[in-house]
Amino acid sequence: MKYLLISCLSAVLMLASCKSSDKAKSKEIAAKMPEITLSKSSCHGRCPVFSLEIYENGDMVFRGVKFVDHVGVFTGKLDKAEHKALRQLFVAKNFAGMEDSYLATAKDLQLIDLVFGEKASKFHKRRAPEGLMDIVKKIDSIIKQTTWAEKEAP
Repeated sequence: MKYLLISCLSAVLMLASCKSSDKAKSKEIAAKMPEITLSKSSCHGRCPVFSLEIYENGDMVFRGVKFVDHVGVFTGKLDKAEHKALRQLFVAKNFAGMEDSYLATAKDLQLIDLVFGEKASKFHKRRAPEGLMDIVKKIDSIIKQTTWAEKEAP
């Protein structure tokens, strides 16, 4: 009976430690996933083509492709106050309540993809609501104001 009790207690402790390990792994994975992502595709003109990832800790990764000031992979840091203000803008503009897409029928327009948390919206400028474009303009201004450091290839 004593051995059965010890075995059961050991099994419970092992399961509990696995569960806390799973929570730690989930937090680690979440820390590696960007909180905010903005990407802009090409068009039949000189549209800036890039992607930007902003992480919960304020780290940013900019991947410039063409018609941007920085071509290549660059890193930057968003200060806490600016990061908080950006999050609040997503809430104030009701990003979570927006449609998943606002697409025009024209094929030559730049496609913009914006993600905040688990909510994503793909859109063309001419179909996007004003609140959505306000968020994009804010992120564009952050990109312009950031001092970027070129990331070395691994």
